[in-house]
Amino acid sequence: ERIPPLIRTLLASADEAIQGQRSAVSAEAAMVEIRAFEGGGDLGRLDAAIAHFVEAASVLPTGHPELSGTLCDLGQAWRIRGEWSGDQNDSDKAVQVYRDALAAAPGDGPDRSACLSGLATALSARHEITRSPADIAEGVRAAQASVQSAPDTDPTLPLYCSRLGILLENSFEHSGDQADLDEAVKAHRSGVELAPSDHPDRALLLANMASTLRIHAQSSGRAEMLDESIAVAREALELTPPGHENIAHRLRTLANALLIRYDKTGQATDLTEGRNLLRQALDMPRLDAAELVKLRLSWCLCLVRQAAHTRSMADNDAVIDAFHDMRETIPDGHPDMGTLLTGLAGALLRRFERAGRPDDLDKAIETARQAVEVGPAAVPDAGGLFANLQTTLVLRYLRTGQRADLEDAVGLARRAASAGAPDQVGRATITSNLANVLRLRYTEFGEEADLREAVNLARQAMDECPPGGPVHNSLIAEFASALILRSTLPGHEADREEALRICREASAGLAEPDPDLLDVMSAALSHARSSRGEELDELIELRRQQVAALSPDDAERGKALFGLGAVLQMRSDRVADDRDLIEAAESFHAAAETPFTDVHGRMLAAIRCAQISGRLGRHDAELRAFTLAVSLLPLVAWHGVDQATQERRLSEWAGLAADAAACAIELGLPEKAVELLEQGRSVLADRSLQIRGDLSELERAAPELAARMAQVRNLLDSAEPEVGGLPIAVVPSHPHATETFSSAAGRRRDERARLAAEWDDLLTQARRIPGLENLLTPTRFTEFAEAAAEGPAILVNVSRRRCDALVVTGEGVSVVPLPNLTAELILQFCEGFVSTVRYSPSMGLAGTIAMRGNVQSAMKFLWRFAAEPVLRSLGHLGPPPEGQSKPRVWWCPVGPLAFLPLHAAGDHEPDSPAPGAVIDRVISSYTPTLSALIRSRNQSGAAGRRVSALAVALPETPGLRRLPHAEEEADIVAGHLEPLAEVAQLIGSRATRANVRAALEDHDWVHFACHGSQDMDDPGNGGIELWDQARLTVRDIAAARPKRGGLAYLSACDTAVGGIGLIDEAMHLAGALNLAGYRNVIASLWAVSDRDSSAVADRVYRVLAGEGRLDLSDAAAALDAAVVWLHDRYPDQPEIWAPYIHIGA
Repeated sequence: ERIPPLIRTLLASADEAIQGQRSAVSAEAAMVEIRAFEGGGDLGRLDAAIAHFVEAASVLPTGHPELSGTLCDLGQAWRIRGEWSGDQNDSDKAVQVYRDALAAAPGDGPDRSACLSGLATALSARHEITRSPADIAEGVRAAQASVQSAPDTDPTLPLYCSRLGILLENSFEHSGDQADLDEAVKAHRSGVELAPSDHPDRALLLANMASTLRIHAQSSGRAEMLDESIAVAREALELTPPGHENIAHRLRTLANALLIRYDKTGQATDLTEGRNLLRQALDMPRLDAAELVKLRLSWCLCLVRQAAHTRSMADNDAVIDAFHDMRETIPDGHPDMGTLLTGLAGALLRRFERAGRPDDLDKAIETARQAVEVGPAAVPDAGGLFANLQTTLVLRYLRTGQRADLEDAVGLARRAASAGAPDQVGRATITSNLANVLRLRYTEFGEEADLREAVNLARQAMDECPPGGPVHNSLIAEFASALILRSTLPGHEADREEALRICREASAGLAEPDPDLLDVMSAALSHARSSRGEELDELIELRRQQVAALSPDDAERGKALFGLGAVLQMRSDRVADDRDLIEAAESFHAAAETPFTDVHGRMLAAIRCAQISGRLGRHDAELRAFTLAVSLLPLVAWHGVDQATQERRLSEWAGLAADAAACAIELGLPEKAVELLEQGRSVLADRSLQIRGDLSELERAAPELAARMAQVRNLLDSAEPEVGGLPIAVVPSHPHATETFSSAAGRRRDERARLAAEWDDLLTQARRIPGLENLLTPTRFTEFAEAAAEGPAILVNVSRRRCDALVVTGEGVSVVPLPNLTAELILQFCEGFVSTVRYSPSMGLAGTIAMRGNVQSAMKFLWRFAAEPVLRSLGHLGPPPEGQSKPRVWWCPVGPLAFLPLHAAGDHEPDSPAPGAVIDRVISSYTPTLSALIRSRNQSGAAGRRVSALAVALPETPGLRRLPHAEEEADIVAGHLEPLAEVAQLIGSRATRANVRAALEDHDWVHFACHGSQDMDDPGNGGIELWDQARLTVRDIAAARPKRGGLAYLSACDTAVGGIGLIDEAMHLAGALNLAGYRNVIASLWAVSDRDSSAVADRVYRVLAGEGRLDLSDAAAALDAAVVWLHDRYPDQPEIWAPYIHIGA
């Protein structure tokens, strides 16, 4: 206090100066580290700079004039670190330090404006990580305050204006409010106007303005703004000296604007210049880490455009490689991860569309799901994330027919439309995507509300998109497609002409044909009642040009060939020119052979080729097409989707194998006919058995490959089951929509598809090994003779073109023509027969009488037109001589004939030309296919050990009528078997689904005495009704893996009747048990009395357990004897004795 005030002031000034000097030394050291970081990207140097800045600030007391500026420098360093690392903690520190700087700044003046602008910048940077609207709102306020507080003479005011423009642009990304963009452009213009021509940051101001103008143009669709953006970006680049630290950013700014203009106009010069600019930027030395990420992402998206423009597989592969390389260099959680994953998914999808590799589709779906899970909040284009996943699921639906994928796609399309897109073209595309998926759902399931919405949305998308360019053409094609569909409805006939008109207008002046527009014009002409010849001529020429321009390995080639065949067929129908038909057939066949086309399209092409070839009398070509179509059936019902979907897809091609076989018979190729019937029926069962097939040869040749195949097989077997083709977890509001679009249910579908694709690939690899070319392949005819080792196997083929019996014996195949048997007659009988089987049990006496009449009519019909001619050809002209056993035959009915009792056929009417009955002459067995019969014969049984048997009986089943003889029947079975076998029983409440499924694994023989039921519309859901009101279904049995398999005895109703839509699949409980490994199955074709069933079972087991041993070789004869006994008791009541049949060896 004794020091004079003047001296005290001088000492304080000296101390402040010393503090400032110490701070300046640390700050200078920090700047050295910053420059080193910018040169090499070493994060350690940036951390060292931050430490020096912290030291520089720490020596300055509160109120020191340099404190605010030093804290701003520290905040900038933390901001740079956050931008480089993507770590929110770094960005949080930057924001806090800038707030501290603002608090330390004087109440007005340039320091405060600088702090406000720095805070706005830090908030903007943090927004890139958090996508938080609050950060942007605060940032805009800070930027506005920085502009308002800066004096007009402040040389940094133009930069503050530019920063405000950037923050308003960020605000638009959240709000979608065009006013934000308008204000952003104004702010940028103010900044540029305030900066004199020699302003050191004029290039930066121009570059920032160019970016906002580009975004404004994308959002508003104003082409003049996009042109201005390009002009301003060029000026910014011209003002930037070579080697400038921001030259790469300005090259990218101009490139992005050029590429957006290319998207709108299709001008290849913009694409070329944009690509060259990005390449130049990437080649720059010492790129800032954050800028390098942005550049590489722009480069990847440029390559996407390049690949779409050139349609080059090499270019698309380059896109995928570029995205993969980038994925490996940026950390999880990076703000650009969603955009990167979306781009990679799109590139994988395009390669799938071009090359047809299933693993690309699987990877695209997985990558698109990851992009959605990154979170829509993490990218501006949230709608694009949903739309991308939607597109992948639509493609998988088109490939597999799994409805859950389609319903998920509709939901995703709606979410995409709700989220929107930052630009006009993107919004229009998303709207069109929703229209497309709704149109697809209408096509598949016929809900008119979907079509109405699709037409409105497609029109809206077309009107919203700026005209010109490939995107607008695709939107026109989508709208026209919706119009053509609607033109088939009453009152909308004029829609077809409108669709044709707008497609012609869009096609006029194009340098090369647009495939989407061509498809729509073809569809429009095919829906026309009459088309002018010149229209078709022009369209055919365009289609030929399109085919010629596509390489043989281009998946679009198959689609183009199909389109060419369709319009050639149309012209032939109008002018009756066989030359067009010949070329159409050749085009369809080439389309069907293109392995990259979706399998549904290939099937349609093959069938079209077969139809046209048959019409032309070119039956060799017809048979080739049929053979190709039959070979595609396993792909139609691909095992990468749920069972119900496989069944639905197969049902669309019921009868194909029969028509193919009829064609082969006409050409005098009965062996080929047998092969086609074997390959084209029981497709699901055969593939299941293929997957479970013997890998021992492969284990010797390639043990690692065999081990992986076994592992994948087990994983496929253990895949979580789905019900009715849909995931178990569904949204209650819609029966087909999964819980979430990246839900566990969706991922289960993805995983099954991936495993199935891997199995297919592993099998292909295995078949390349010398000597294993036929590993797990379908049986060939040379092997089918084994099926006739103990008696002839008779395939009764029913086709609209002809009906025949193919009798397979050890000597070969003989054809027994059945000229009086027609598909129409059989379908007529089946319709009445199936209806009676379904409803007669609930109709009392009237139902019994109706059933009896139908059975008697069917017996007579089958005897006269099918069974008697066949038995006559075999020399079975009557009962065998006394003392001789009846010979055995195996019936293998094709198509609807499987519903009818061939084994019970007979006619003893006085007017019968050949009285007799099958039951008098032969012992009948059935087999779904010859392959199934061979497998049954090769089952090992219980040789060398004691047989284990299971008896399941439900005298009472909750909700169903009593079966008073069921428990008695179980005791009868036990009484016959117990001296010779170990017998376990599940009676009444113990017969639950879980208990029965578990017990099946450990028993050789199984006997059911309970209620059975069949759902003819969903035969996989038919089965045995159990105590816990659960059903042991056909699908349960098909998925089972019993360790043993001898006899399965089904003393229950409807256990050998299949489904109406799956007539070629033997989709019933008896067939499933035979497939699961039971060599002999006894079952019923319709409802049976439990009293009579108990009596039949008693007689059968008495024979099987006779002479002190169990002998399954007598199973068919034992059932035959029991049925003859029942027949003799009720000769005029065939509904009682005729339902029992034997399947297997």
